[in-house]
Amino acid sequence: KWYELLIVKFKQLIIPLACFSVVSLLIAIVKEVAFGASEVISVTWIAKTLFQSFVYGPWFLWALWWCSLAVILVRRFFRDSVWIYLLGTLLTFVLPDSYNLQMYKFMWPFFLLAYLFCANDYQNKLKSFYTKKWMPVLLGVVFIGLLCFYNYDIYIYNSGFTVLGKDVLTQTGINIFRFVVGLTGSIFVMYLIAGLMKIMPEGCKRALAFLGQNTIGIYILSGMFITEGLSKVTASLHGVNYLLVVLEVLVVLLLSLILNAVLKRFQVTRQLFLGGR
Repeated sequence: KWYELLIVKFKQLIIPLACFSVVSLLIAIVKEVAFGASEVISVTWIAKTLFQSFVYGPWFLWALWWCSLAVILVRRFFRDSVWIYLLGTLLTFVLPDSYNLQMYKFMWPFFLLAYLFCANDYQNKLKSFYTKKWMPVLLGVVFIGLLCFYNYDIYIYNSGFTVLGKDVLTQTGINIFRFVVGLTGSIFVMYLIAGLMKIMPEGCKRALAFLGQNTIGIYILSGMFITEGLSKVTASLHGVNYLLVVLEVLVVLLLSLILNAVLKRFQVTRQLFLGGR
């Protein structure tokens, strides 16, 4: 039932966000005490820090929550009306970008398409079309061609999403172009993965499956390791060393998996920090 699904999503997404916000608060308090307080630790400071950690924490989980909530409500009260979904999508262009809202709006069309694709069984209905051998080649060419025009100003972090207070045509063009690049790139990568799975050794498949089953923990924990540790360790480095980047990825991934395994070991921490996964 729709309200039961809301409860499940709340447990899976919001409770981990809240718990990791408390962890971020504790880290902030330790840093203030251990390295010399730059601000007075007061009730106001604690409330402000906790609020910021909660609201501006792992934005992807918030995006999943708001997108899930929207789909659940439209499905329940409007029977998956395409017109309501279209209206909601158009509204994303004129809603403000406050409180990371631009990130959630950026995720919305991808989430909605994936949902509608599954809900309407397009996997079977369009099988004769997307199984054509030339499809991945075409998508790859289009994706790489569009990517050549992708620049710093198009990143969602830099350009935002809303058209309010901006040149409407320019911002709308950026939003649409960014979506098309993301969509063609996503489908192209899925084709690549499907092809690799046919020739990949079973051990590699199990390793990828293991990572896939632990993505929530990896996502949140890696962010904390990068913010609180890696950014400090590499602060004096300049330029880009790709071998070092690969090493950093492996180290952060390993640390995240270790801590994730510890959290999964106990029922309480698995429920609170990993949404029961």
